[in-house]
Amino acid sequence: MDSLLELLEKLRETEGAIARLEKAILEYPDSPTLISSLKSLRKRQQHLEAIFADISHRQSLDVCTYRLFTEQDSRPTLKSLSSTLLSFQELYTLVYDALKHGPKVKSQVSAEVAANTAFGFAYTISGSIGVVLTMPNERLLIGETMLEEAIIMLFDMVKASTSTQIANFAQKVGVAPIRKMYTWAWNQVQAGLGSEIQWRRKQEVRASLFIQPPELEALERAIAATSEEVEDTFEFTGRLIGADIKAHTFHIEYEGADIRGKMSENIGLEASVELPRLYKAKITKRTKIHYALEKEDVNYFLISLNPC
Repeated sequence: MDSLLELLEKLRETEGAIARLEKAILEYPDSPTLISSLKSLRKRQQHLEAIFADISHRQSLDVCTYRLFTEQDSRPTLKSLSSTLLSFQELYTLVYDALKHGPKVKSQVSAEVAANTAFGFAYTISGSIGVVLTMPNERLLIGETMLEEAIIMLFDMVKASTSTQIANFAQKVGVAPIRKMYTWAWNQVQAGLGSEIQWRRKQEVRASLFIQPPELEALERAIAATSEEVEDTFEFTGRLIGADIKAHTFHIEYEGADIRGKMSENIGLEASVELPRLYKAKITKRTKIHYALEKEDVNYFLISLNPC
């Protein structure tokens, strides 16, 4: 591990020197000394990166290179950069958790899952807005590990551009990763950013993604336009404290909660309704789940009432 830490320090020093030289060349573009020094540093950088790939592989570390780019000559804010990288980390963790334990409805994950999917920072990339990250990963003779399966699934998900595609992925991983993917796309759209991501093992690119702002906008719109309706019918005993026969609305207290909604037109016509009184109620609950936001619209329909 000491050799890797020493190497990372050399890489960071080289990246810093390259950045300073590139800035100097902007002021003195015809300086042969500066140009020659930059070429020399870039060769050193390539050599160190090759060593880094070899050492990280021997220490069972996969490498994730994440570059952010803009289509226009603009400077993204620190907030947009950090928000994009953080939402990517959270999205990856949720996708992994969904593959391992089943579709995710909520965004909470266990401490073990969070630790197993936490990217480690290695160094920044000169000449662009980007970072090199590491991920401990076992070596299999055949096939991909679940960590690799998660990044492949993530890359497939972010290429979606229709509500149908989004809904299909939601069936596989749950609504929580879809909502986090919306946040990741939204952060980049707001800042005019695109992403280029590579997952590498030694020199081999195992998975890659290149997504531009227009594609991120299409992804954002598709998620925002997608929702799911869930219907559940159940019976319970509650106290009817309000009913409007003309408007066909009701109000029932049940286990300390207030349940309000529409009711069947037959209620109150075939038999009188007393208030307040305990009734055995049969109710349909319709829940509309929005894929873009932590929001659910819930409506209740009272089917029948029977006095207790």
